[in-house]
Amino acid sequence: MGTWLSNLSLKYKFWAVNAVAFVTTLLLVLYAVHLEQQGRVADLQAVSAGAIGPSFAQVFEARFAQYAGAVLVLMLAMLGASQLLIRFLLSQLNTLKDVILHVEKTGDLSARVPVAGHDEVGQMAAAFNAMQAGYQRVVGTVARTAAQLDEGAARLASSMGQVRHGMLGQQSETDQAATAINEMTATVHHIAQHAGATRDLSQSADSLAGSGQQVVDRVQLSIAGLSTGVQQTAEMIQRLAEDSQKINGVVGVIHSIAEQTNLLALNAAIEAARAGEMGRGFAVVADEVRNLAKRVQASTDEITTMITALQAGTRDAVDFMQESSFKADDCVQQAREAGEALAQITGAVAQMRESNTQIAVAAEQQSQVAEEMNRAVVSIRDVTENTVQQTVDSATTSTDLASLATELNQAIGQLKL
Repeated sequence: MGTWLSNLSLKYKFWAVNAVAFVTTLLLVLYAVHLEQQGRVADLQAVSAGAIGPSFAQVFEARFAQYAGAVLVLMLAMLGASQLLIRFLLSQLNTLKDVILHVEKTGDLSARVPVAGHDEVGQMAAAFNAMQAGYQRVVGTVARTAAQLDEGAARLASSMGQVRHGMLGQQSETDQAATAINEMTATVHHIAQHAGATRDLSQSADSLAGSGQQVVDRVQLSIAGLSTGVQQTAEMIQRLAEDSQKINGVVGVIHSIAEQTNLLALNAAIEAARAGEMGRGFAVVADEVRNLAKRVQASTDEITTMITALQAGTRDAVDFMQESSFKADDCVQQAREAGEALAQITGAVAQMRESNTQIAVAAEQQSQVAEEMNRAVVSIRDVTENTVQQTVDSATTSTDLASLATELNQAIGQLKL
């Protein structure tokens, strides 16, 4: 019932109201006739108890002309007033409808409904105009915001493109830096290993240099002892040369004595020959003495030859021992210099060991720092990759936002402010 009434035109609704008013008036007329009929019956019965009053039809017929004229005048007045009211309301409502349809078709938010009064329709028109003004302000603000949004989205898309290009370059540089630091880390690690090996070799070289220093010290002592022995041997040979010279003098004396003995034996043999038989035994003895003197002389000659050879050998030995002594002194000096050089080498090796130890420690620290740098660069690279992905997403979002802003501008462009 309510849906059916809501679908009826306003004109037919007024006619329905008039029909209900007509029926109501008719019922009121019939009820008034009924009351009048009852009143007449009551009056007649009060005058005469057996009297019969007029019927309902008689009273209705007697009053029909009066009631019919009154009802007709009332109905005509109601119909006339209704038609005037309907035309007035429909005029205002049609005006409101035309403006609404105009706004719907053209999107003209500046359109307004003329307000003819302050009744409900006038209040509806004023409310529509206020709504239009509010929509106009809102849409104007949205239009300006959309224009700014479109411009900002375009700038944002351009900026995000540049940021994306820069982030891609930064990512490439970060990848190159990560690769370089990885290579540097490997190199530093190898350097640390080589520094450790060099440190171990330096320790071994230091130990060997210390052992070599000890050996050189012992060799120096041995060469010094050898030099002393050579010098003592040279002195002994020199004394031997001097003794052989003395022996040579003694042999010369013996040789001279042998010669004199030989001469004496010869003289004795001559004198024994002169003595004849008496000197024959003495001649034999003299002959033996002479033979012995010859043998002594021959032996002294051999001894002289041997001593001469011994002296020559002794002189050669002395010269050789002196040369050996000089060479031994040179060896001692060279051993001393070698010891000093080896001591310097030992000091240099110790310093090199200390330096290698410091280098190894520094290389180890540098290796740790390089590993930390590597982790930091890898972290930066990961962050850069995430940033690039977020930049790509932001660029896509800004592009979508620019598209939406364009569509919003196009939609707002269809409205008239």
